[in-house]
Amino acid sequence: MPALQCAAATGAWNEMKLQGVTLAAGMLLCGPEARSQIVTENAGTISPETPLWQSRFEYAWSAHVTEVSAIESFFWAPNDKMDLALSVPVIHRDFESGNGVAGTLAGFGDIALRWKYSIWKDDDVMKSTRFSALAGVELPTGRWHDDEEGVEIPRKLQLGTGSFDFFGGPLFTWIDDRDRFAAELIGRYNLERDDFRLQPSVQAGVAYWYRISPAMIEVAGEKTEIRGVIELTSPTYS
Repeated sequence: MPALQCAAATGAWNEMKLQGVTLAAGMLLCGPEARSQIVTENAGTISPETPLWQSRFEYAWSAHVTEVSAIESFFWAPNDKMDLALSVPVIHRDFESGNGVAGTLAGFGDIALRWKYSIWKDDDVMKSTRFSALAGVELPTGRWHDDEEGVEIPRKLQLGTGSFDFFGGPLFTWIDDRDRFAAELIGRYNLERDDFRLQPSVQAGVAYWYRISPAMIEVAGEKTEIRGVIELTSPTYS
């Protein structure tokens, strides 16, 4: 049974909403098998010999919502062409809605199952270019019909959507020693429940990280790495 490798949680996390654009920046302390970005998916798949457990913590705010969440994810690869992941979010959300409702929601969000398949990659010494496809589904595990003092909380502010939500799209990653760039384009389709359905949407994301330490890797998989990461996610178009 291969040992699990644990990806360290985000050491520093700041998120700002700039006219619908999300900017995330952080410092990661990562083991050799740790995933590279904070939010944006990369096109690489994990090793079949090394399942991965990742803990990610996020803090987000806007004019009417402040949210702290922890996402626990388990990654497993049956072969070197694909990997599978299970993600479980725990959310604490303070909110004020347009209809005068204000309150706090806390609990599990919608659990996500996702599959990634490597379409093409070109690996060299400390260099790689990769294209992959991603597909997944979010299960209606989060509460979606809470109210505040008898007033219904808008569905978009609930911890879950109440429906099965499908997502997927292409992924790209480029690596050159200490530098890595990744991009994704993810579409989402939500099923209807109780005469409510979120509109289909598309969201783009890009990420760049730089390996701060060590400056040179002499033996692959031997050292813990410190990486600086910056990510930019577009508004969701629907």
